[in-house]
Amino acid sequence: MTEVELDDLLDRMQDQTLCAVSSDSISWKALREAEALDDEGLMAPLLARMSAAKKARRDRVYTALSHLGRNTGNPAIAEALIGQLGKETDKYVLHYLLQGIGRQPMIPHVERIVSYLEDPRWLVRHAAIGALGRCAGGIAEGALIDVLRHHADPDDLIYALASLNNMGTARSVPDIVPLVAHAKAEVRAVALNTLASIGGPDLTPVYIQGLEDRVATVKCYAIFAIRRRADERAVESVRHRVKHLALHRPKTVLHGETELVTGLHYLERYRASNASVQALFDWIATVKWPVLSDVEKGYLRRDLPFFAECPAPEAPVELPRRAAWLEAGDGPGAGDR
Repeated sequence: MTEVELDDLLDRMQDQTLCAVSSDSISWKALREAEALDDEGLMAPLLARMSAAKKARRDRVYTALSHLGRNTGNPAIAEALIGQLGKETDKYVLHYLLQGIGRQPMIPHVERIVSYLEDPRWLVRHAAIGALGRCAGGIAEGALIDVLRHHADPDDLIYALASLNNMGTARSVPDIVPLVAHAKAEVRAVALNTLASIGGPDLTPVYIQGLEDRVATVKCYAIFAIRRRADERAVESVRHRVKHLALHRPKTVLHGETELVTGLHYLERYRASNASVQALFDWIATVKWPVLSDVEKGYLRRDLPFFAECPAPEAPVELPRRAAWLEAGDGPGAGDR
């Protein structure tokens, strides 16, 4: 890419022409081009434009440069982006800069990002929290734990939980558990989702608490946490939930499959030793099988041998792609990073 072509790309990234479908817009297509930048020869021209560009253009320069850094792994790009933190004051430009820092494979000087966690502007604060989710080590995790402890804004908590889902350790768990009882349902759901990534079987009572939540979405996240992390203490709660789902057929889907399928995966571990679970499987395979969706039938026939002989869907069905940890298997520790 020549420098003329680079300037054209930056111009198109800022294009404001409206389209009926966003993916047809000039700016959307230009951003997809920027995401693919991998020519290290563009680093010097972009760095020059980073220093010289006016505020309205620097956000696009940061975006393009950050994708180049992600694709090449050049640590000099991460250093250059971090070096701009003290020079920017506009909240929108800072947002793009922090987002760009978060794309880097290795992020130096984490403490400089931490300083933005107390910024009064949510756009900046949330971008900083997101960037910390891409950082390894105790400084970033400790800063995110402080957000959980001291920030009242539910959105701050949600962003921090999402970041800990990416890089948190057992150190974070004691500060996440209380959020399963937070007043806002979305916080409760995301807390359970994070515990599904970094929690363990000892938290089974916490996952059951989520399954008893009044909000269906929270129940959905809880049953996925149970499938991934819980021990046998959740059997009775999951058995009741699966029976309810089979009777009432809510359509909550998470990670590519329904709660009913997820619950049956968990219960399969205990079917041979639990007569109540065996009876539930028999009931679903006979009485309730006709009302299951074709996708549910496909997953159950493919993944659980008990259902392999149940009638196939009338028409071939392509099973949606599921979360990687679901494909990795079941049980505590399955699909761990």
